[in-house]
Amino acid sequence: MDRISRRQLLKLVGRAAVAAPAISLLRISTAYAEQSVNCPIYMFHLTSGAAVESVIRANAAEGRIPVTVAELADIIRGDAPLPDAPLFCMTFDDGYLIQYTQAAPVLDRYEANATFFVMGTGWEGDGVHTYMSHAQLQYLAQRGFEIGSHTVNHASLVPLRALNRGAYQAEIFDSKTQLENLLDQEVVSFSYPNGSFDALAVQDVTSAYRSAVSTIDGGLQTPDLLYRLRRHRIN
Repeated sequence: MDRISRRQLLKLVGRAAVAAPAISLLRISTAYAEQSVNCPIYMFHLTSGAAVESVIRANAAEGRIPVTVAELADIIRGDAPLPDAPLFCMTFDDGYLIQYTQAAPVLDRYEANATFFVMGTGWEGDGVHTYMSHAQLQYLAQRGFEIGSHTVNHASLVPLRALNRGAYQAEIFDSKTQLENLLDQEVVSFSYPNGSFDALAVQDVTSAYRSAVSTIDGGLQTPDLLYRLRRHRIN
């Protein structure tokens, strides 16, 4: 398939194209009001490129433009304006290699940004799946995709805290440090492994990140749920 830009895609569905990339639209320092945003966030794991393309095309048909979790959080908290076009967000959990080989080329083809939630550099894999290398993560970041933290060892936070509070804290804070050292950029978004969180976990994540996503289904993202953003699971 020939490369189709976001501008061309929006024209296909009869919407006016957005003249600047979404990331430049959302990096404005002027203060805005906190607000709720109707923005479906899609959650992918082991995914095909076809599944990603289907989500992109379905949202383009509604005139939606893609943003990262960090960009969405800036809008919700009032640090950036809400664009005229409605939004959607794509997230990829766990750092599987297939996301690099299958999903990333489709995102590039449509010039659609997305957020990849990956484990820190201390992650040694699960012995079953194949994961992206450090160099591949660096390359994704260099291409403009957001890289967020998914802990160091994909640990379920609530039961881990009951067993070993130090290990629990390391999952939240060390993963951020490891990824920032690898990527040479700030990591501001977090994803709770296995959807495991409670009020204390939210409090700890809030102290280190600017937002976090959950596995709770829904599309309305509100300021009070900035650290429990809702997602639709695709695979």
